[in-house]
Amino acid sequence: VVRHVMDNEEWHTRHAAMIIVKYILSVTQSDQESGRDTENSTVESLLVKLYPEIEAGLTDDNDDVVGVAATALLPVTGAFTRVMEHYLMSRRYREKGFSQIEIGSTQ
Repeated sequence: VVRHVMDNEEWHTRHAAMIIVKYILSVTQSDQESGRDTENSTVESLLVKLYPEIEAGLTDDNDDVVGVAATALLPVTGAFTRVMEHYLMSRRYREKGFSQIEIGSTQ
């Protein structure tokens, strides 16, 4: 749903989508920290799925949308750096001609 809403021309709609992303990430991170969540990679999984929307929010023409997108990452900065490190490493390996199987075996 968020992906569809981020394509909307109205900045209010994109702003609302970023607020939803911010809330989802914040609550999920809070649940993980308090031990209510049993899966360790939930925040990381959400970041991988929501990153295209977060990136769109960070590069939006409207400052309010950009601001919410940036603050959405604040509670999950540790997870975000891990996800981006993995993303950049796998991208670097692919650029050097390694296959996905070879990338998995080097980790």
